[in-house]
Amino acid sequence: MNRFKICFTSGIWLLFVLFVPHGCSDSGDQTASSKGAAADVPVSGGIYRIPLPSNPATLDPARVKDQYGVAVVSQIFEGLVRFDEYLTVLPALARTWQVEENGHVYRFELRENTRFHNGDPVTAADVVFSISRLIRLDPRRH
Repeated sequence: MNRFKICFTSGIWLLFVLFVPHGCSDSGDQTASSKGAAADVPVSGGIYRIPLPSNPATLDPARVKDQYGVAVVSQIFEGLVRFDEYLTVLPALARTWQVEENGHVYRFELRENTRFHNGDPVTAADVVFSISRLIRLDPRRH
């Protein structure tokens, strides 16, 4: 009987692995490789699907604390800079930046034509608002 349970359980896992898609899209979606692009070249448009083990507590980038929220927020919002796989600081919304006054002043120059999801331009005032909001939030109350 014990041997039967092991075979049955193994068979169920095999069926699960073979027939349950994990983050795959349907046949109508095209991937970078099916378009002939290199795997590391970003492709604009399409649908991004990945299962999460838990729902994020929030998608507010100033309040996100859990790993699931960070995973989603990092796909939705862009910062002034980003990091590559070696943690080198690279431009994102900022085209260039300078560190002045012994690290007390940071001056960023935004890329031209950056826009919010609704088409409104991203301005320096928007960046100041976001950073000021982040500083004002009390993490003990959330």
